[in-house]
Amino acid sequence: MKVVFGYIAWSEQARRWHEGIVQRARALGWEVEGFCLTPGTPKPCYHFDELDRRWRSRDPELVELQRRLKKALTGADVFWNFNGANVHPAWLAEFDCLNVYGCFDDPETSTGLSKPVAPYADACLIGNLACAPLYQSWGVRHHAWAPLAFVGDDAPASLTPEQVLAEERPLELVFFGERESAWRRDRLDLLAREFPAAMFRGRGWPGGYVSAEERQAAYRRARVGWNLHNGVGPVNLRFFALLANGVLQICDNKCRTGQALALGEEVIGFDSVEECVELTRYYLEHDDERRRIAANGLRAYRERYSEERIWQYYFARFAEWCGNKEQLKREAQSWREPSRRTTLEKVSALTQDVARKLGYERRPEESGAELSAGAAVPYLEREEAGGINLAEKEARAAEGGFFEWPNMVALNWACTRLIGEARSILELGGGTGCFASEAAADPGRSIVCVDRDLDALAWARVHRARSNVKYCTEEEAKLLGGRYDLVVAVDVIEHVSDFNAFLESCCALADRAILTTPNKRRHESFDTDGPPDYYQHVREWSAGEFYWVLRCYYAKVELFAMNDVYVPELSPITVTSRLTPLVARCSHPIKGVGAGASARGGQP
Repeated sequence: MKVVFGYIAWSEQARRWHEGIVQRARALGWEVEGFCLTPGTPKPCYHFDELDRRWRSRDPELVELQRRLKKALTGADVFWNFNGANVHPAWLAEFDCLNVYGCFDDPETSTGLSKPVAPYADACLIGNLACAPLYQSWGVRHHAWAPLAFVGDDAPASLTPEQVLAEERPLELVFFGERESAWRRDRLDLLAREFPAAMFRGRGWPGGYVSAEERQAAYRRARVGWNLHNGVGPVNLRFFALLANGVLQICDNKCRTGQALALGEEVIGFDSVEECVELTRYYLEHDDERRRIAANGLRAYRERYSEERIWQYYFARFAEWCGNKEQLKREAQSWREPSRRTTLEKVSALTQDVARKLGYERRPEESGAELSAGAAVPYLEREEAGGINLAEKEARAAEGGFFEWPNMVALNWACTRLIGEARSILELGGGTGCFASEAAADPGRSIVCVDRDLDALAWARVHRARSNVKYCTEEEAKLLGGRYDLVVAVDVIEHVSDFNAFLESCCALADRAILTTPNKRRHESFDTDGPPDYYQHVREWSAGEFYWVLRCYYAKVELFAMNDVYVPELSPITVTSRLTPLVARCSHPIKGVGAGASARGGQP
């Protein structure tokens, strides 16, 4: 199999780095050819709007780039656009080989990089594990994780796990990376204050950059290395370089990290910077544990993420996709220049339809916008209809839809960031186990996932089996008895007629809760108390209504929402927010709640 590896050369160093990947792949016996996609290298890649404008005007440099690329792909089986830039989607229909789109910069640069192009590729390799729902929302059907494990000389070939277990390391803490992004800078500055002896280098740090040789020497002397991403992850080179050097890695995005490595055995994960500080202190004081986990991390790198292993992984994905190439090409979005906007609107319509079916959007004709400003609308609820069961999911998938809505996958993943120190977790209405499976990446947690749909539970036991998850019915859960550290219900409460009994049960089962629901004020043109559009929702709440209802049951309620319903990141919101879905972190049940209290002051 022949693979053409397309890359961007924003600098001479970047060109050498990408060509190094190609040369090492060829040395390992893989037929990989590099192709620079930067006209007049070195220079930055084109933002898509500029790429589109240049292509429409038939910019000579871009026309020549397309001609040379088409020639380079003659006889190739796969074209992998590694950085995802500078290839116009109009070109892809002219390439007979499998077109694979790659990107490691989502979601920060999706708008001008991946979103306009990825739906037109035959398959996608996504660097950011957490962005799979985002790609699905664009209509991408075939995708896989792309581990960015090309660390080259940052992986010392002679280092062994036995050395890691025995050697002394004089440098306590290290972080190589920029501190100019506001969201990451605040967290890094806190670490710098807490650990003044740590080594910080990169753009924005007083010490500036270090050479590759200095970085490699520092990694070999370091005990603990932090890994903080600009957003959801894991995705960066640092993730693999720390493993390869026998450095104990303390990494953010805990549950996503746990999909790639064994938490507590090969890597340490955290969800908040305060947790990172606590873990750092612990492992600096417990050196035997630090050495053991670091040695296991090195073994994981050698066994699963060395460049030899990683090329085996990529070629296996290519072979799988090539075996079904014609179908993949039929399913990929087709680009036609005169109807470009129409094509993208179809992708957008698919996204909106997915959201609407979960009650997250309203169609204009159902918006109620025709009501006069002073019209009185009675408060109405629907009859309880139950939850979405396995049969619906399977029927939807059989028709070419999503088995699970991408926005619901993203929401479940996002909620794991609020778990905190909870060890025993009860999930109510867990369905096919999306939240439970994700949260169980931390082996220190024990999760009971409850649902009424026996078929959904059976599916989860097969497809999302985890040793620390028990999928069971309500009756089986009652037999387990006891209380939990945390109760979780993701988009369940809007399906329940007697929400008072539901919330009292939550208070009786745990002192903390994570509860989510759509925001009924999410749509600017519809702001009434009529029944929800979605037939399975009994009622919906605004952010303020949800907050004050929950405050009748819990002394502390914090509200969050997702800025993009397909990206598993949560931000704090106020009671006037229109963002959806609403995510509430609740604690300290009010005295008497959960014990059958019939009345409480202030309860509606």
